[in-house]
Amino acid sequence: MKEPTVGIDLQLKGDGISVRDEMELGRAAEAAGFGTIWHAEAYREALVPLAAIATVTDDVGLGTSVLQWTRSLPNMELAAANIHELSEGRFALGLGSMPREWNEGWHGIAYERPLQRMREYVEALRILWTASIEKPVDYKGEVFQIHEYFRFNGPLEGTIPIYLGVTRAGMARLAGEIADGAIFNSQLSAAYIREVVLAEVDEGRRRAGRTDKVVTATSVPTAVSTDKATAYRSVKQDIAMHVGVTSYLGKVMAFHGFEPLHDQIQSEWRAGNRTKAVDLVTDDMVDVFGLAGTAGDVMSKISEYEGAVDRVILAPTGYTAEGDDVLANYEAIIEMVAG
Repeated sequence: MKEPTVGIDLQLKGDGISVRDEMELGRAAEAAGFGTIWHAEAYREALVPLAAIATVTDDVGLGTSVLQWTRSLPNMELAAANIHELSEGRFALGLGSMPREWNEGWHGIAYERPLQRMREYVEALRILWTASIEKPVDYKGEVFQIHEYFRFNGPLEGTIPIYLGVTRAGMARLAGEIADGAIFNSQLSAAYIREVVLAEVDEGRRRAGRTDKVVTATSVPTAVSTDKATAYRSVKQDIAMHVGVTSYLGKVMAFHGFEPLHDQIQSEWRAGNRTKAVDLVTDDMVDVFGLAGTAGDVMSKISEYEGAVDRVILAPTGYTAEGDDVLANYEAIIEMVAG
């Protein structure tokens, strides 16, 4: 079995398990040697679980993968500052625009000019962190305007790295231009990242005249089991769910020749035929977009991301699974890395 040379991280989701479960998993992940524990935002909001994990860990990095940009800028800067302080500087803020449907249907935010909105969101956060009562700050953008903002506790001590969640070319270029890192969507394959997305990140760096590094990571649906069929089925559920609820994965699927399947899966999912949608996902799709199989299988497959990203974030699948099954998958993944 070839040992991967890329960094290995873990993503928590809160999918069917408790925050206390996540605390224990975080403690175990640190002991196993994971570089960073990231928390997604869907099943739970991400900051409270990360705060809890910060109290039971000492060295492992902590981050959001990714936090929705729906919080007001003052709320976001204060919340991120709390985790930064609690973790003693181990926190990275991953931000994402999330699907249009969630912005408009759940949060009442118009999904217009997302690149400009994200650019200003990041710029404004960094300015707000410099504010104090003595020296309030303003931000005047095309989307956001903030007047006379001050931090009661004064400027943030230290810095919080900001990562952008990336699926398409525009956000990849923006990450290369303004972010400390990029976290690629869990449905972007190693080949697609290597052949398409990295060039866009580099283009953003070039436009900005940057010489520093933009850290790259990707979240990958992961299921580890002695029964390969069970592991593959779990990842198939994750792929079907992402295709079903988003409107931006068609180009990625077409890159691999899966465009007809993408359209069929999405149609069945949105019609409420979830089992049929999962059944349409092929083993080939799992091999391209996920990590599934025995511990040995998965560790070998992680090596495919060498040269594509700096870090692979193992994202345990859990959609429709019972809590015990979700925990078993997390534990198998942690044991795999520890071993």
